[in-house]
Parts: sequence; structure tokens; C-alpha cells
Amino acid sequence: MGLSRLAALHGVATSYSPSPDVTVSVPDDTVIAVLAAVGVDAGTPEDVRRSLVAAESRSRLLPPTVVVWAGEPLPPALTA
Repeated sequence: MGLSRLAALHGVATSYSPSPDVTVSVPDDTVIAVLAAVGVDAGTPEDVRRSLVAAESRSRLLPPTVVVWAGEPLPPALTA
């Protein structure tokens, strides 16, 4: 799962569909090689974890935010 997430964060596909009814998974070693080509170290599980932490921290421009208008009720998730 970590490798797939890391690939997604860098725009690297982990599968493709050569026809409407067929989906082909890209082998992990190919994904790792493509990530390496774009400068992402994913050679070992530890490399994947480290690169994933770095990529996720860069991808979050703002912390999660909830906008609440004055005079409006809070969303149910915030009132529990």
C-alpha cells in the first residue's frame, strides 16, 4: 500500500487498462524504477516510508480546515 500511495503522490501509475475490461497491474520493480527516475527513493520498505512521509508533508499546503459561518449551526461532526 505504501508504494502505491507514494506512486500516486508523484503521478506514477500502478496499473493501466489496455482495453475496457482489462486492468493490468504494474510490477513493483517497475514502479520503483520509475520513482527513481523522478528522484524518489523507494528501493526498500524503509525508503518508501521515508519518501512517503516527505511527500505527504509537501503535499499538504494547509492543515485540514473547517469553515463555519457566524449564526449557522455547526456541522454534526463538530457537535459530537
